[in-house]
Amino acid sequence: MNYRLDEYEHIFYNIRVFVDWRAGKRRPRFFARRIRNDLIEEGRFEGMKDMLPKDSEIAALLPEYTAEGDVTRVVLTNGTALVLRRTMRATLSALARRRCKDVTLLRRWAARYTRRRLNNPIAASADLVLVPVKTRRPRVCGDNTMAHINVAAIGAGKKERARRKTPARKLRPAVIALVGGVSVRALWSERTTQAHIGDARRIRAELIREQEEAVLRRLNPILG
Repeated sequence: MNYRLDEYEHIFYNIRVFVDWRAGKRRPRFFARRIRNDLIEEGRFEGMKDMLPKDSEIAALLPEYTAEGDVTRVVLTNGTALVLRRTMRATLSALARRRCKDVTLLRRWAARYTRRRLNNPIAASADLVLVPVKTRRPRVCGDNTMAHINVAAIGAGKKERARRKTPARKLRPAVIALVGGVSVRALWSERTTQAHIGDARRIRAELIREQEEAVLRRLNPILG
């Protein structure tokens, strides 16, 4: 029997109640997590990883408030979008786990290039380097305010005429144009947004260079 994604909350609520009764209210969430992992390993649970598109198809991940709560809108490179009934944190974790990686370690690795402690890119692969950009204000303390944009999907926006730099110009919010005709409005200034995008592009260039070097190493003995 396979479990659908929309049955997730109901199943694990019942698991927590059962474990709470059996374990005498001792660490129910820990045991529920172990049961969940066993179901995934046995192939009886269709998790979020099965619903996520390929890395090259993802243009952006946007946190949104809906009637169903805090969800994640996945914008695709063809201009369409799908909505995951999961928070941004859960979605990023699923993207990393499907490649046996960890979001925290990916951010720590990116810090070597950005020299920043916060808001570092997440380089899941050369096709998916996500740069965090603030796009909303939280309704509840602790809500995620960052969208994550795939730098490979950032298109060339319209260039504006050169203007005289003023404090108002520096603080004007940025608009990020994506392939597929979708635009994302950020709450950060253009200068801050472009600085983060530039760091993410350098990281992606490094990943592509490593891939190309690996291909050449495999071809050298053949062409030898």
